[in-house]
Amino acid sequence: MDRKKLDDALHALGQTFAFFNKDLDELQIAVWKSFLLKHDPEVMMKAMQMHMECGRYAPKPKDLSDLAEQILVSEKASKPPSPELPQSNCPEEISDAWRWALKVFHGSELYESAAVDDETAERYLNIVNREAQRTGILEAIPEKFRISL
Repeated sequence: MDRKKLDDALHALGQTFAFFNKDLDELQIAVWKSFLLKHDPEVMMKAMQMHMECGRYAPKPKDLSDLAEQILVSEKASKPPSPELPQSNCPEEISDAWRWALKVFHGSELYESAAVDDETAERYLNIVNREAQRTGILEAIPEKFRISL
């Protein structure tokens, strides 16, 4: 962490303590400084903001590290998946069929799939059913889309 970010985080901490009508003495600042050096300053400042919204007392390092963990999990969960297709040795027609089928089965698409005509849709449905049966993952296909092969 560079000096400016550390100073910003320490200032935010001082403001957080002031919010709870508390002051930081030199010893507390030294302890907090060593704590803040180990963490991402932006995440810590978000944690301080959250603590002011939900905390009842001035924060302790454990309070902020718990909130920071929640923030990181939340940010990771809210990131959309990469729009790029994962690398695979799957034949292109099978890959296209699964992308189309997932869009039809669930109403949304993880990876872009082209619109298809009725004949292609029927072929794709046969492909995904055959592949699901071959690989033992028939439960991946909703009951109303399963075909007996």
